Amino acid sequence: MEKNRLRLHLGCGDKKIESWINIDSRKLSGVDLVQDLENLKKFKDNSVEVIYASHLLEHFSHKKTNKILQEWARVLKKGGKIFLAVPDFNKLLLKFLILRDTKVIKDPLLGAQDYPSNFHQAIFNFKSLKRELKTAGFSKIKKIKKFSFLPKEFIDSSQHWCSLNISAQKSN
Repeated sequence: MEKNRLRLHLGCGDKKIESWINIDSRKLSGVDLVQDLENLKKFKDNSVEVIYASHLLEHFSHKKTNKILQEWARVLKKGGKIFLAVPDFNKLLLKFLILRDTKVIKDPLLGAQDYPSNFHQAIFNFKSLKRELKTAGFSKIKKIKKFSFLPKEFIDSSQHWCSLNISAQKSN
């Protein structure tokens, strides 16, 4: 990895990104570091250039969202970027209103529930996540259709129909 190019892929599961530190709370293939994702105590303040977390933030209590974003901001350098993907509550509601069937929105809304921590505890739309990011010290908050830094062959939840993909920059 290039010096001063510390990039964290949080909640990576088995989706490894080369030249990034792939971190998950579970020991899976492709995970470089197993640790709690709420607290990045192994990383110094202002030491990380980029954080990527795809369909992770909703797994934590909505009451902890801002505290977690502040912790992730702590490790980012000033001007460092965060890229987040979460299920978009607006898209889920619209899909439900069109189909009138909960089946298609169950997993993105509640989590697949196929292992102990795969439950969702928070919901987001652009307005709510932007507010949380601003409060945690981020600016230049934008919706993104697709994350251009991901390798072409890389497929994860950020490409799911319901995904809200956002970029932001650490302000202070």
